[in-house]
Amino acid sequence: MLLSSPSSNNESTNENITNDQELLATEAPKTNEKKQASFSLEEVADHATKNDCWTVIDGIVYDITEFIATHPGGDRIMKICGLDGTEDFKNQGVPQEEADNFRQEVDLPADAEFHSPDARNILSSYEIGILENKAE
Repeated sequence: MLLSSPSSNNESTNENITNDQELLATEAPKTNEKKQASFSLEEVADHATKNDCWTVIDGIVYDITEFIATHPGGDRIMKICGLDGTEDFKNQGVPQEEADNFRQEVDLPADAEFHSPDARNILSSYEIGILENKAE
């Protein structure tokens, strides 16, 4: 049997609790959330070649370099390298005015995009981050 005075036992217990609390406080919180990288439009602009092509679509940054060779529309995808390619993506490379006229002719909503949902799925596999908010 261990004999100790009540005060020393309480102090020891309090010390252990304090040490445990300190240890817990220094451990990083465990979470499944990944911090998403953010890029400026200027950073995206630095990646504007066939061998290094980033683009922004709807505020999301994509590295589409590997996709250029297999793009069904051929090299015309190159015109969005280093740029915000949102309108070109939604219009499948057709000029905005022409795309708007077509939407009206066939009674499509003004924001209807010409790429298929499959194209969106393919695009999502090239996501590398988000466009940083200029207001931040």
